[in-house]
Amino acid sequence: MTRPQLVCAFLSALLAHGSSSCIDPESCEAASEVSLLQVGSLVQRSHERTHMSSVDATVPSWSQKNGDARRTGYSTRTSTLNLAKPKWLYEEPGNGILYNTPVLDGKGNAYTASTAGELFSVKVADGSTNWLVYTAGNFSTAYRNIPNPVILGDSIYIMDVNGTFFSFALSDGSVQWSIQLATGKAGGDAWSLGGRDNIVLTVGRMQGEIDDNGSGTWLFAVDTTQKSVAWKQRLPFKVYNVLPAIAGDKVVVGSATGAIACYSLADGAPLWNTPENVGTTFSTGGVAIGSNDIIYLTSNDPQNNGFIRAHYLSNGAVKWERLFSNRSANAGPAVYPLPGGKLAVVTGIGINLPTPFKVDVVDALYPNTNTYQVVAVDADNGQDLWSVTQKTFNSQAAVNSTFEKTCWPDSYSNAAVDAAGTVYVGWYGGQLLAIDGYTGQQIAQYDLYSGIQGEPAIDDGVLVVASCNRMAAFANL
Repeated sequence: MTRPQLVCAFLSALLAHGSSSCIDPESCEAASEVSLLQVGSLVQRSHERTHMSSVDATVPSWSQKNGDARRTGYSTRTSTLNLAKPKWLYEEPGNGILYNTPVLDGKGNAYTASTAGELFSVKVADGSTNWLVYTAGNFSTAYRNIPNPVILGDSIYIMDVNGTFFSFALSDGSVQWSIQLATGKAGGDAWSLGGRDNIVLTVGRMQGEIDDNGSGTWLFAVDTTQKSVAWKQRLPFKVYNVLPAIAGDKVVVGSATGAIACYSLADGAPLWNTPENVGTTFSTGGVAIGSNDIIYLTSNDPQNNGFIRAHYLSNGAVKWERLFSNRSANAGPAVYPLPGGKLAVVTGIGINLPTPFKVDVVDALYPNTNTYQVVAVDADNGQDLWSVTQKTFNSQAAVNSTFEKTCWPDSYSNAAVDAAGTVYVGWYGGQLLAIDGYTGQQIAQYDLYSGIQGEPAIDDGVLVVASCNRMAAFANL
């Protein structure tokens, strides 16, 4: 059953039994799991563990969802462990939901988009608005999200739900140029543009194609220098929350059912693809390409057992797979270095929520008793490294999701990892977590009282995260 169908199914129950009200955002500031003394100690420890090389301040610090063109979720910058209190909270300015990951230009500005069609820029220093623009095709529901934007050079690129591709100036949000890519409605949920150099990748569908609640049926490569389509390819499978990844001269796309297709970045020629899995498998996860040129993909089998699979970039052959019995893999993986040069893969494991907003009678009859864990495995063989289990949040819906403002995230956001090895991840219970990626020790957290879909974004001494209802920034003392 699709998310829109589930909304209809639970609407009558909601009207009969009501829903919970949102917690006052100001109360977020009172939540703290880490004292200032602890924060100071952790920040010092973080810097002692840093193996970061020099950083080019002219390069965007978090240019796209999962940080870079390979979608590794890893940054060569060291963020912050000071999650005791946000530097600022920025409330979603309209009637939309923030499912997207903030992108950072490395010059002190954060950008994101909402389901109401807004694209906006705020100052990381104080959360004040630089500019806000509206794209076409605004929707009042959370099921037609415009994708995660990508920053290349001095521009930010995005495609609206009508298939129009835009280039906006980072400086003031003015439209630099636009072209019509998809002729049908584009996207069924939050997904992400990707890019490197002068190429931006996005997905959409053509006029007359069935809207199957996926992100699109065609992969487009836009040449931002020529302001035109460099190439396009019809995808061989359904994609959802798609993260097209680029490594070397190859483009990789993962399906909602655990298959992968690889194309030439130069001309879009198909290079290889893995077969679709038999059955009703479905995952809202994605792919990441490690520095070792291994593709890591999260997926599920028909019984909702989760997998992380490792595939060779050269030909798609399976290197290894790790099964998580009775637990789903619905977040994209992140790949980061360990001391000594090995790599680790980290992701959230746990079933996605069946209901879009809180219904008291449903929670009373069917409390959510599923296990939710952040897990890390050895990137070379899939063997377990560590896991962190979250306290059970009994609701079948995300925290403070209501019929009036529905927040329906995946069970976990994708993880982000800084140069000190700290893993940052959000989940549907509203908590932002900081975990030592070397040992698995949870070292800090903050409660945003709103489900978190987009993963945190990293800059030097800064962490920016968007929950459904508000964006927050954390910074070193």
